[in-house]
Amino acid sequence: MTAWVRKLTLGSGICAALFLTGAVGLPTAATAGQAAKHHEVQNPRTVEEASAMMRRALSRVEQALATDDYASIHKASYELEAAASRIADRPNDKSEKLVRTVEILHRASEAGDRAVLQAIYPSLKEAVDQAAVLPRPAPVGKGGR
Repeated sequence: MTAWVRKLTLGSGICAALFLTGAVGLPTAATAGQAAKHHEVQNPRTVEEASAMMRRALSRVEQALATDDYASIHKASYELEAAASRIADRPNDKSEKLVRTVEILHRASEAGDRAVLQAIYPSLKEAVDQAAVLPRPAPVGKGGR
């Protein structure tokens, strides 16, 4: 088991189970004869931009789930990854859950796995809601470091 899989399995049981289900034996777009498309997204500069980006991407994921539009979900997963990366600059349990959940969504969208996508969406929504309201660190010199 690689280090990043071990880290993912340390988190919530459903996330770990869904990820491991997806990681073992599910065909990806690349293995099914189609190359998975990589999407470039602009990284958010602030936590506020990251929060807004996450909420927009989450809305697109919800809409795409209704129509089984895996390509749109995959594209939104890149935006969620960029936003989660910015928020994870302030590590805590909630941002780690967000990063793990987004990774599961990303891989399931590559595989076109509707069951995993539908199962992970409530956890993703919860993780986005929690991460979007994380307390900001105190500025240096004002009670901070």
